[in-house]
Amino acid sequence: MVNTHYIINQNNHYFAVTGNDFDADNLTGCMTFQTKDEMYAAVCARTGLSLDEVNWFEIILIQDADNNLWTEIDHRGCTSLDDGFDTVQLYNYLTNICL
Repeated sequence: MVNTHYIINQNNHYFAVTGNDFDADNLTGCMTFQTKDEMYAAVCARTGLSLDEVNWFEIILIQDADNNLWTEIDHRGCTSLDDGFDTVQLYNYLTNICL
């Protein structure tokens, strides 16, 4: 079964990560949540933004079942990385991204 992990990093960027090859224990300085609603509530508390301002603006990362590479999808549904990246790169990205 493919799980979705909900994550906020140290820079208050928030993500929904879906794939088989992912272990949230490999992240540094990130908070993880069981549900999207829990993540949204934490984002609102950390940033002072309203739910309407954060709802559906998470960065989505999905693992391709064929090649195990990850693709980033923004809130508009657009992919922003052409070639994808591996799981080790994903952990670094999630931990350190600052937009």
